[in-house]
Amino acid sequence: MSIRIRDNFSTLVQRPNFDNERNTLFNLPDAMRSGKTYDIIDFAMRWVITNKNKKWHILTCPLTGIIKEKEALMQKMVSEQSSVIYENDFNKVVKYLRDGYKVVSYITNKKAYTENNLIKILSQINPKDIAIWADEIDTWSVSDASQMEFVKGYKANPEKYKASLYKTMSEISKHTAYCFSFTATESFEFQNKIDTYGDLKYVSIYPMKSGEQKIHAGYVAMYGGTHFFRTRNTIEGSDQTEDTIKLMIKRNLLIQSITKLKRVMMIGCGMDTLNDIGERVQYGPSPNPDSVIDMFIRNNKYLSENFEGCVLTGNYSNTFNKYGKIICNSISEVEVQDRINNLNDPLKLLLVKNMGGRGVTFNPVKDLMLLKGSDASTPFGQSTETPHQFSGRGKSLYVGASQDVFWTKYKHVKNVPGYSQLANTYHLYMPDEQRFRETEKTHRLYDACTPDMLDEEILDICSYCGKILDYNKKGSFEISECEEELIKKIIDKNLGIND
Repeated sequence: MSIRIRDNFSTLVQRPNFDNERNTLFNLPDAMRSGKTYDIIDFAMRWVITNKNKKWHILTCPLTGIIKEKEALMQKMVSEQSSVIYENDFNKVVKYLRDGYKVVSYITNKKAYTENNLIKILSQINPKDIAIWADEIDTWSVSDASQMEFVKGYKANPEKYKASLYKTMSEISKHTAYCFSFTATESFEFQNKIDTYGDLKYVSIYPMKSGEQKIHAGYVAMYGGTHFFRTRNTIEGSDQTEDTIKLMIKRNLLIQSITKLKRVMMIGCGMDTLNDIGERVQYGPSPNPDSVIDMFIRNNKYLSENFEGCVLTGNYSNTFNKYGKIICNSISEVEVQDRINNLNDPLKLLLVKNMGGRGVTFNPVKDLMLLKGSDASTPFGQSTETPHQFSGRGKSLYVGASQDVFWTKYKHVKNVPGYSQLANTYHLYMPDEQRFRETEKTHRLYDACTPDMLDEEILDICSYCGKILDYNKKGSFEISECEEELIKKIIDKNLGIND
């Protein structure tokens, strides 16, 4: 639970004359996987419904998967209120508001902001009645296409980027102070390093300080370090991409063998590279999913026979086996999430392109690799929000079979029987480029939790040699002789070779 969100929200709305604020979007920052959405729904929205005369309470987010995770919580909160209805159909919302009910809606950014959907509704209701919260605000928040190169480090086409979230919030904020957002990765506009393009101003409520994330250490995954590797974009040295993939597979295999728990790899792939006649070139500056699958096929001796991987992009999806053969030609984001979180499901690799799964919980995803090299230079430094969000996908708590009852029964990792800190530790693999060096620094200082932040030391023992494992203290990515021997035995078993 995000104590920080609760405290800062309460302080904000109890300011003298807060209700008279206009043309402002208030952001409530906190670390990733800290329970922000839970407390926005169960505390902040509940408080406004109970204490303020707001009629329509709206929560928006970028992905349907986030809504799927939290919709039951939202519906429960609504059911505990008097004369409040949960409804996402705008026509029905208008009817209920006119009939005197309060309404709560939980909708995607696309439904809320594109084609001016919410703006069109404003003429049918009283805009003063709205309270709105925007989850993962950094995804859509750049205030104008002309700002993109200063905020994100690249130029945007004004015909494609319409700043729909900013324009919608601008209209709503003219009439109400209750315009909020939350994210762990504030852009340069929220950091006030550059003014927004229009009248709507972004205000960060108590920006995070280094070390504050310690309060979450008992209920998130531990950060085990980052391995930086050379790519085709690196000026000096040979490309280490495939060697690093091999290293990640081996360490993933080792940890699964030691902890006896499923462990999933997630790779953010690069863009497809096409030649002048539209043929795919193998491979471009950053490997695309097909190129990555080829690398896994060349190293498939480390994978079990029932191993499955998945490709998830904005254009297509599929699942495949260790030999690269397609198993299923289409799979939804919701199905992927369910299969990854199923500890008995053989899906152990997720390849994504232009999709980082931000805000979505993937508990067993603990080895994360970025292959999409990029320079995101701005006058204020590198823009790191996107790779930082990707890094945070590994931060979801992972306590195996105790997952479903963690919050009701244990509440802290030290109370979980048989807790494995090694299983609950995530590792990052990133190109050795300035953007990712800055990403790692920001993640380590302001978001990541490490074992030293726990109240007591929790050690893991190697089930093969009986020695205390030191991964968590040193963040070492080297494979020891003992571990190489264990890997050999696993490979022999995969290949059907008797000891």
